[in-house]
Amino acid sequence: MASHMESRRYLLRNEHFPRSLQKGLQELRESGCLCDVQLVAENQTFSAHRSVLAAASPYFRVMFTTDMKEKNMEAVELKAITASGLRCALDFVYTSQLQSDLASIEDVLLASTHLHIPQLTDCCSQIMEESLNVENVFEVLSLSERYNLQLLKSECLSFISRKLAAVLETQEGPLLQMDGDFFLAILKRDDVDPRVTERDILELSMQWLNHDLCNRGPYREALVKEVRLGLIFPWDVDYDSDRDLCRAAALLKKTVPEGASYLEMLSREDLRFQLDSTLERWFRIRSTRQGVLATCGKTTGSLECEEIMVLTGQCTNEWETICRLKGMYNHCSVVLNDFMYIIGGQNSWFNDNHEEEAMASAWRFDPRFGKWTELADMNVRRRRFHCSTLGDRIYAVGGRGEGGLLFSAECYSPIENKWTLIRALPRPLSSHAGAVLRDQLYICGGSSGEVFCDALSRYDPQHDKWVDLSPLRHARGFHSMTTVGEKIYVIGGVVTGRTDGAAGRSYSDLLVTEVYCPDSDQWTEVSPLPVGHSQHGAAALGSCIYIMGGFSWTAEGFLSGVHVYDTQTDAWSAGPDLPRPLVGLSSAALTIPNRLCRSNNVITPEPDE
Repeated sequence: MASHMESRRYLLRNEHFPRSLQKGLQELRESGCLCDVQLVAENQTFSAHRSVLAAASPYFRVMFTTDMKEKNMEAVELKAITASGLRCALDFVYTSQLQSDLASIEDVLLASTHLHIPQLTDCCSQIMEESLNVENVFEVLSLSERYNLQLLKSECLSFISRKLAAVLETQEGPLLQMDGDFFLAILKRDDVDPRVTERDILELSMQWLNHDLCNRGPYREALVKEVRLGLIFPWDVDYDSDRDLCRAAALLKKTVPEGASYLEMLSREDLRFQLDSTLERWFRIRSTRQGVLATCGKTTGSLECEEIMVLTGQCTNEWETICRLKGMYNHCSVVLNDFMYIIGGQNSWFNDNHEEEAMASAWRFDPRFGKWTELADMNVRRRRFHCSTLGDRIYAVGGRGEGGLLFSAECYSPIENKWTLIRALPRPLSSHAGAVLRDQLYICGGSSGEVFCDALSRYDPQHDKWVDLSPLRHARGFHSMTTVGEKIYVIGGVVTGRTDGAAGRSYSDLLVTEVYCPDSDQWTEVSPLPVGHSQHGAAALGSCIYIMGGFSWTAEGFLSGVHVYDTQTDAWSAGPDLPRPLVGLSSAALTIPNRLCRSNNVITPEPDE
């Protein structure tokens, strides 16, 4: 009789059975049922099953499946491990659970490494990591080195770095006895305790060196390279005129034979901008705090804002003022080598001659010391233009200035403090946006006349050449371009139209978000802006893009709202509002020194007149 059952085969998995099986094996071990081997450690005997041991441990598999003498022995003595370690190892094999404390964890580690049970070793590492404190961190670090636990070793070094102030108070002795490679690994880190200044790190490094100078002499040069001397010694200050700087300089010269030469090098301003310098690390800000900047702009009542504000989300979830500059808007702000630059713009809204409003000025802010420096002017006055950093230079492109719309573009060299004209744009352009990807500059949208365009152009600095690419799907102006990963995101802005029955133009918010892929030279659309933003600030932190302030034609007013786009989830969320509505502001992302991000201690240096 033919079967009416289908011949289809099924594969099903019961997630509860492995646990039930393991429970049954443990019950057999506890009762001594079917146990066929006795393991002996420190004269203590433990019953077990050869098949279970061989399945869990390559050590036992070789022992019981090859011609080793222990293969048929009823009792096997394990001389290399302790009884407590073996007990924990067997419990883990039969239950997948480890019960131990930090005092006996080395016995378990010894057993897990000897018996080749890496999962048990991982559990030991997890216990030690979760138990880390100032008193035991050096002991745990020693264990991580002894048993080659690389992830735990990294976590110990991170803990010492993040808790360095407390470590110096109670564990200075073990710190000074650290291995040279470990000590250098801490100096390389950016997450050093904010309470420890770079001057403290210099003193600690010299103290560590002198603790065993005969054997540690070869580390001297490496130490000097890892201490961020550029965060201690400003280039434009006489070290002898400052007591603290004088003491730090004396310590450096006393401990390091080349100390005087290093101090002379630090007095050279240009050295701070040489990205390929072997001493580049001297000037890198030691901090893990990344913040988005909202610089200047115009607020309600046509008042110009002087504040440079930062949002980090790490100190407080609100905007903090870190410095001030003379009021301006429709300018550009960029960050290069941890310096912030404020370039061009306008500061005369009430001036009838709009071309004369444009400025050529450039300012640099050093967050290490809270100082402003006035730089060489651009060759051309610019407002509503774009700036980007590319390599070791800053590029300023298009805009409005004397004579109206601008074709011109130029680049700035911080080392030379000089602007140089480069290949002009294919068309005059204002109110456009730009971004850098793969060492090339992309410019899109903006106005070349009465309406906004959809053009996309790419500038190659090596060949000083512009190339036109696939246009935007939606022509727009007063928008932003931001690079995240390998794609460029175009957000916000406005579109132009004709008013009904009138010859004038009308403006409306554009909510569509477009993404450009340089590999395919194609645009795609993702989640739209919740609210219209134009003449806004935009900056990326990680995978998120912050859209700040600006103007909404729908709401007919200035905005203080902040919207955050997550490029990984394609979702928008609201961020902390700006303290006041701002339009024509500019944004960038900056590494924030700890000294500029302390509650109730806002540092607001004024620009030098």
